[in-house]
Amino acid sequence: MSKQKKSDENEHIKQVIVELYDYQEKVKYIQKQYDEKRKELQTTIRNFMNAKGFNQLNFIAKYGRFKDAETPLKVIDVRPKRIEFDVSALEEKVDKELLNEFLDKKYVITNMDGLIRYLKSCGVNPKKFKSFVNVEKTVNKQKLDELSELGEITLDDLKGCYTVKESEGYLKISEVKETE
Repeated sequence: MSKQKKSDENEHIKQVIVELYDYQEKVKYIQKQYDEKRKELQTTIRNFMNAKGFNQLNFIAKYGRFKDAETPLKVIDVRPKRIEFDVSALEEKVDKELLNEFLDKKYVITNMDGLIRYLKSCGVNPKKFKSFVNVEKTVNKQKLDELSELGEITLDDLKGCYTVKESEGYLKISEVKETE
C-alpha cells in the first residue's frame, strides 16, 4: 500500500472519529436541555395537579401536534413508595418465632484466619465465636406478605417498625385509547 493511500485512510478515520465525538457531544447537550426542560414542565404540571387535588388528569389535547386531530390524553403522577423496616424495632415487638419466618440473616465472617485459629484451639466459646461474625438482617417482604395473607401477622403487629418512603416519581403521559 502506498504512503499516500495510508495517509488518506488515516485522515479519513480521524475525520470519522471527530464526527462521532461531535455527535456524542450533541447528544449530551440535547440530553441536558431535555432534562432541564422536563423538570421545569413536570414541576408546573405537578404544582397544578397538587393545587387541584388531582393525581390523574384526563383532557382533550387541542394544541401542538394535536391541534388538527383532537386527542384524549391522560396524565398520571406516579410516585412509587417503598417500605423501610427497622429491624431492631421488629426484634423488640414481634415474637421471635414469627420474626424468624420473615427475617433473613446473612452471616459475614470478618476475620477468617482468626476464626480458624480459634476453632482449632477447641473449647469453642460461643461469645468469642460471634465476635468474628457480622450478621446482616433484612426483612424478606415476600415472606412477610405471605404471612400477612395467612393472618399470621397484621399491620398493627408491625406498627412503629417501618417507614414509608415516597420517591420523587415521574409523570406518565399517554393517549387514551377508546377502550379505556
